[in-house]
Amino acid sequence: MRLGDMTFQDARSVVTRFASATPVSLQRLTPLLGSAFDIAHRYQRTVYDSLYLALAVAEGCQLITADERLVNSLQGTPLAGAVLGLSST
Repeated sequence: MRLGDMTFQDARSVVTRFASATPVSLQRLTPLLGSAFDIAHRYQRTVYDSLYLALAVAEGCQLITADERLVNSLQGTPLAGAVLGLSST
């Protein structure tokens, strides 16, 4: 939409269809902040990235990301299994 490839209404329709077809749940950040801060400090990552990692660990699932630097930085660590790069899918 920002690039002019689609109208606001078309973009809104895509978002609405995606939201109805995808099981999305909102999570409070507060319970994850302590873990996220520890991850950020231990692995020299941003708290922003670490919040997603902390959520993946808490939910027992993998964070799927296009951020290959994040994926590579966690190889060989206990969090390696919590993150999966898009190039691996």
